Amino acid sequence: MAVQSSQPDAGGNTGERVVFSPSSGFLTVELTADHDLQNFVCTRDPDAVKYLQVSVWDHVRKRCGLAYAYLAPGSTTQILGYYHLVGSCLQRAVFQNADGKKIPKDGPVSVFHLAYIARDDRASPGVGAALVVDAARRARTLFPTWGMSLHANNAKLVTFYEGLGFKIMRSLKQERESANGLITEGPFLMYAPYPAIIID
Repeated sequence: MAVQSSQPDAGGNTGERVVFSPSSGFLTVELTADHDLQNFVCTRDPDAVKYLQVSVWDHVRKRCGLAYAYLAPGSTTQILGYYHLVGSCLQRAVFQNADGKKIPKDGPVSVFHLAYIARDDRASPGVGAALVVDAARRARTLFPTWGMSLHANNAKLVTFYEGLGFKIMRSLKQERESANGLITEGPFLMYAPYPAIIID
């Protein structure tokens, strides 16, 4: 599974909550081969380009998730952002806060995992946050899941996602070493219930 590697919106606005409503006109469509995959530009994360052009199709073809694109206004092909959703689950034991008490005690909790998300360098500020909110809205309608999880590679991304309602569950280093206490090295597994992301 690809590690989450989207960058915060331009302008360094990593802590401000950006809210997009259905009436805002921000719409995504299912990603298809008819979209212009070759001209997606993401200098912050070159892997985002490769993931869009190669990896996402392998996942979708094998029925491992769904991918959606935000197109440039007035265009039917130019991609200004995309995300890839996959089904996942979280064990109650990984919750490190009071939210663990709100979920069933037995068995895993179904969530959608934001496997990859990226925005084009030419996209307007706010598109990154809008993609996250759109992904949560869409995931909530696809299957009865509790919320959404993702991975953040660094502290800047953690701050960005915290501004959208996500919380750190644990770092992957913690998972590998089963260490005690909070380890501050990423990447970090983060999660949020839908009501924390979506403000209607």
